[in-house]
Amino acid sequence: MDRKLASERGAEQKALAARWSIATEAMEALAGARSLEAITHVLRAFARRAVGADGIAVVLRDEDQCHYIAEDSMEPLWAGQRFPASSCVSGWAMENNRTAVIPDVFDDERVPVEAYRTTFVRSMVMVPIGGVEPIAALGAYWSEFAQPTDNEIALLEALARAASTALENGRLFASLEALNEQLERRVRERTAELERSQDSLRQVQKLDMLGQLTGHVAHDFNNLLMPIVGGLDLILSGKRTPESIERHATIAMQAAES
Repeated sequence: MDRKLASERGAEQKALAARWSIATEAMEALAGARSLEAITHVLRAFARRAVGADGIAVVLRDEDQCHYIAEDSMEPLWAGQRFPASSCVSGWAMENNRTAVIPDVFDDERVPVEAYRTTFVRSMVMVPIGGVEPIAALGAYWSEFAQPTDNEIALLEALARAASTALENGRLFASLEALNEQLERRVRERTAELERSQDSLRQVQKLDMLGQLTGHVAHDFNNLLMPIVGGLDLILSGKRTPESIERHATIAMQAAES
């Protein structure tokens, strides 16, 4: 008898160790998840085996409704369906941020009995996901009336905490990506602004150089005109002898040719 009991305990411990190993693998996968879709995929792949349930469901809060977005179950449950949060176990778990442990789904006021009557579900555990303000829930279901064990509850809650951390990390990652994109956009805008300023400065410098060049040309032209005009003034003055006219005309021509 003692050997049989020891053997049974040994088998239970091995089974429990195997479940925690599966849960650990799930947590490692959740650590790399960055979206609700990725988190749901991990829970759907691991949660049922980790807890030893006959079915699991991932439920998303959608305003005043609970949306059953995914499941892994021995029979179809409610995937794709929505229920009022006020009359749904997942809604209660999210609203109160507490785990709901239900040994008999037909003997608990939180359970919408008609939704369960046509299913295999007889007992269940529902845990919230999302930290202080849960936005999702993870449910585990069994086909027999029974009090879920402390280990089953602990495993499901551990997965929910890991999923909550993954959700928060996903939010932070998305915020960092948005901030990085904003900074890159501001750098691009600032670079374009500096390039426009440099172009404007180059245009101003070109105009300044052109103005200086024009001033030099005008100054040189005035210097050129002065002897010409002076010579013509003397020619046109009243004192016009042939010799003086020739001399002043020669001076004007020399100034024009210089």
